[in-house]
Order: sequence, then C-alpha cells, then structure tokens
Amino acid sequence: MKYHDLKIGIVGTGSLGPVLAVELASNGYDVELVAEGKGIYIDDSKAFHIMGDFGDKTYLVPTVKSISDFTSKKDFIILATKAFQTVKIVEEALEHLTPVGAIVTVQNVFSLDRIFKLIPPEKSICLYLDIFTSSRPYGRVVVDSGGITMGVYDKDIFPMMQVFEKIMREMCSTHITNNIWGYLLSRNIMNATISALGAISGMPLGDILGNYNGRYLFNRLIEEGYSLLKKFRINILPYAGKLDYELFTNKSFKGRIYNYKMTKIMRKNNPHIRSSILYDLEQGKQTEIEYVLGSFIKYGDRLKFKIPYTRAIYTMIKEIENGMRRISPEAFYDPTLVNIDKRRIFKK
Repeated sequence: MKYHDLKIGIVGTGSLGPVLAVELASNGYDVELVAEGKGIYIDDSKAFHIMGDFGDKTYLVPTVKSISDFTSKKDFIILATKAFQTVKIVEEALEHLTPVGAIVTVQNVFSLDRIFKLIPPEKSICLYLDIFTSSRPYGRVVVDSGGITMGVYDKDIFPMMQVFEKIMREMCSTHITNNIWGYLLSRNIMNATISALGAISGMPLGDILGNYNGRYLFNRLIEEGYSLLKKFRINILPYAGKLDYELFTNKSFKGRIYNYKMTKIMRKNNPHIRSSILYDLEQGKQTEIEYVLGSFIKYGDRLKFKIPYTRAIYTMIKEIENGMRRISPEAFYDPTLVNIDKRRIFKK
C-alpha cells in the first residue's frame, strides 16, 4: 500500500482539525477538510497558518461544506469535533468510507462508549493527543507535550490502524496502547477540572492556580474525579505521562510535597491554557458541559458516590448558560462552594 495515495477526510474546524489538515496535506496526503466561515480562500481551498512545535507554515487545504460534499470515498475520516457533534455524524461518516476505511475519533470525553456502539469494531480508531492548540488572530499555536497515542476498545489492533499509526508518525511521536480508556479518562479528569473552573471564573490555568481558592477547588475536582473513576477499577494512567493522580491526591506529607511541586510546574509551563467551555460560553455556542461534568455526575449517581464540588460547579455553569449568573473570579467565593465544607476558610 502506498500511504500517500490514501484519501483522508477531516471534520472539525476548531483548533485541532486545521492543524491535522495542514500537517497531513504538507506531508503529501490527499486531504479534504469540512470547513466553513471566514478566511482566505483560493478556489476550493482555505489557507491555514500554524506555528509552534510543528513549525511555522501556511498551507492551502482543500475544503468542503459538509461530509456529503466529499469528492471521493475516504480511507480515513478524522472526527475532531465536539462530543455532541461526533455522535450525530458518525453514521454519515461511515457512508463515505472505502470498504476497508476507518473512522478516527479525537475524543477525550465520555461519549466514546456511545461512539463505539455505532462504529463496527474493524472501523474505529481512537486518538489520545498530548498536543495542545490555541487560536490566535494570526493563526494556531501548537504545543506537542507527548505526541499521539491511539487505541481501540475491547478488540485487537487491525491492519488499517497500523497504517494510520505510520501516517501519524510523520507528524510526531506516536504509539499504540491496549489501555485507551486509561489514557482518555486520565485526560478527562484534568480537562474537566480546567474547563469547569475556567468557565465560572473566566481565568486561564495560571490565574486559577495562582488564586488560593481556585487552587483549592482545582485539587477538590481532581480528587473527586479520580476517586470516582477508581471505583470502576480502571487503570487511570498519569496525566500526560507525568502527573500521578494517586500521589497528587494523597494527603500524606509526600503527597502534599508532590502536589505543590506539580502545581508549580503546571502554573509555570501552561499559564495560558483556557477553558473550552468558557470559549463556547463567550461565543454563545453550545457547550460540552453535559459530557465534561454531566458524565461524572451520571456515574456518581450510579455508584451513589458523593462529588459535591463537581455537582455545585456543574449547576453554576448551567446557570451561566441560562443567563442566571455572570462569569467572574468571584465565583470562587460563591456560598454554594464555601458551604460544602464550612471548616474550610476561603480567602479573598
């Protein structure tokens, strides 16, 4: 098989979809991206500019308005979309695959179990990306923290998955795991924490961790999420291969020292990471709150497991969505949160 003869479709024009499109197109692959909106177009291609760990480049990527407009059947269709969008478009994507093609989902939320029920076992690949992107007026900035991990759920590796791994390896370090749930749920815990606290406060990660109460809530959300997921006997892997949740949430002297050290590193290395839910709230778009925090609550209810800070912040975000609350740093001092543990002194 000649890899560069493969046809690849990408759905998702947030921060990640265009980055994948530029990298694949610049490496010689036949790529079409589902893209609409403003930008520089030449014929049926749109210009995207990326910079950072993948280099500084501008590339014209062939674009279409929808999956149904793809000009050919695809060997791979990458769904880099919101969770609620992915579930809706899987069936349409399957109709535009070649007979041996595969759907690649870039997911870090709990919709994965629903997606696997829709995609035949021999046609589904899940990506876990330690790649962070942020949009700027002049392009998209890429930070490669740990490359790409791919896996499948409850089945063996299949030939097209090995092909896709070799394609991705041209972009960055790539490997296959037999514990994709451990990778995904590890990321879910951290992403849900950053997204939730950023959504209610409007703060980036550096400011959240620099705030006494923000830092306290950060620790409580991670503790609740990790403790809950452990109940399902899933091997939760270290976040980004570096942050050990077991030690980070440990109340021993060793655990507190580790927590302090890792918090300091996160604040220094990733101060500008912003909440994806906050971005959607600011843009008046539908958020992923039902997947990001709602799924934790659903699983907590199933086990009758108390996650009071998660529940309270979920309610606060829903109030913001409904126009009943403002986004403000003052949210960290909200009575709803303070009263969960009245022994805790919240500082202003």
